[in-house]
Amino acid sequence: MKIGPRITPFLWFDDQAEAAALFYTSIFPGSEIVKIERYPENAGVENHGNKPGAVMTVAFSLSGTSFTALNGGPHFRFTEAVSFVVECADQDEIDHFWNALSDGGPVESQQCGWLKDRFGLSWQIVPECLPELMEGKSAGPVMEALLSMKKLDISELKKAAGVVAPAPTSVSCEINRNPVGWFEIYVTDLQRSRKFYESVLEVELETLPTLADDIEMLSFPGGPELGGANGAICKMEGCEPGGSGTIIYFSCKDCANEESRVVENGGHIVKAKFSIGPYGDICLATDPDGNMIGFHNPAEDGGCCKT
Repeated sequence: MKIGPRITPFLWFDDQAEAAALFYTSIFPGSEIVKIERYPENAGVENHGNKPGAVMTVAFSLSGTSFTALNGGPHFRFTEAVSFVVECADQDEIDHFWNALSDGGPVESQQCGWLKDRFGLSWQIVPECLPELMEGKSAGPVMEALLSMKKLDISELKKAAGVVAPAPTSVSCEINRNPVGWFEIYVTDLQRSRKFYESVLEVELETLPTLADDIEMLSFPGGPELGGANGAICKMEGCEPGGSGTIIYFSCKDCANEESRVVENGGHIVKAKFSIGPYGDICLATDPDGNMIGFHNPAEDGGCCKT
């Protein structure tokens, strides 16, 4: 595969190119001044106003990204129409880059993660998890929280998205987290499926805001306080109901109760309640669209979930 041309941002300064390069390379790790070129004799001094021998360009790199700064005279200025995004792994990185780059810059230009440095160049200091926080129905609350901030606060953005920080513990439990964050069950008749799931599970589904003309969704009750993974039944063009390739299990006190309501609401029993040993009991069924689903209750003595 042919590798395309490398793109290097070229920054126009009046006569501050070297000072700017030194400033930026002092902030970003793994940065350096690569090369400094100087103006020769009688080379357009009437345009740029720099004397022979003065710094013309400074090539430098910031954490592996190449830049060139030019002392071109006072003809052009930076605007907010162009900015550089710094994606940060955690709040410490956000604090570092925000505090360093904003030093000497105009406070009035600081808003929702954007800042202007002392040379007039605009930067966006954002957490790398922001795109994930902006997905689905959390986008609105997260955007509202973001717009109220100057420097971004990851904990507040996560709170707006409904992400609850794990309780402090002496042993890391990251590998034990539940990685299932959202599921969708595709259906052809949304109201028929609504009646089925609300009747069988004895819950109330919530209509989600319209995401596109060809998408309709009803979500199951969800939230950190309710436990489990959140999800929805979904009618979407191009997404058809499936068979038994993937099964969503719904938690129950006694799956025989849910089993008893399946057929009368348009579903079918595939395998009636049966034991899975110390893990409790399950029942397999299909909904009115033929999607395979399961119901699970823990063992009466607590089984593997006993505390």
